[in-house]
Amino acid sequence: MNEKPASKASRLLRDGRRSLDPNVFHGGLLRDGNLGSLRVTEVAYPPGLDVATHAHQHAYLGITVRGASVQWCGTQTRLSQAWTVTYHPPQEIHRDHFEPSGALGLNVEFMPGFLERLALPPSLLERGIHSSEGDTAWLAARLYREFLQADEPAVASVEGLTLELLAHLWRGRSSSLPGNPPLWLQRVKELLRTHFSERLSPFALFAWAGIHPSHLACT
Repeated sequence: MNEKPASKASRLLRDGRRSLDPNVFHGGLLRDGNLGSLRVTEVAYPPGLDVATHAHQHAYLGITVRGASVQWCGTQTRLSQAWTVTYHPPQEIHRDHFEPSGALGLNVEFMPGFLERLALPPSLLERGIHSSEGDTAWLAARLYREFLQADEPAVASVEGLTLELLAHLWRGRSSSLPGNPPLWLQRVKELLRTHFSERLSPFALFAWAGIHPSHLACT
């Protein structure tokens, strides 16, 4: 009998292997499939799950469909909630904690040759990116809906949306460099400028920005 990916992941960590095989993720496998040059896996992460330090052989996009988690990668702390997207380069070392709500995730793994055919500079491919911007969330939700269609057109649609997500993440990364305000903050400033005479609630601001209210309150 084939070993479930989640069980294999746990066993590999117990055996001291931090680099997981392709198509191996923690949590409970719900469904998966090959869509062109992509391997897409839907996973349920149980409440309170702690995942030890590990890495994945292939680059992939991790999409939080619902629930919440915290990920530590080097000096970065990544907070994820619904429709947060993270690009993980190959062999990126990280660890995870899932909140009491647990989480549902979609992992879009890139098969060999997928990124290479884009002929992009290594500086884009070798650094992880984490985003919950409004446009990113919208694209992630569309990708998930297309994955659930599970029909032939979904292959082209999922691949196209994946490329669009990658372009959006890489393009947005430049706005997060020192001296450049994040895109969501630019949106909030524009909203306040054009509606300065109105009384806007915090909920209206974070809905416009596409971020969690606690993020806006702490900025």
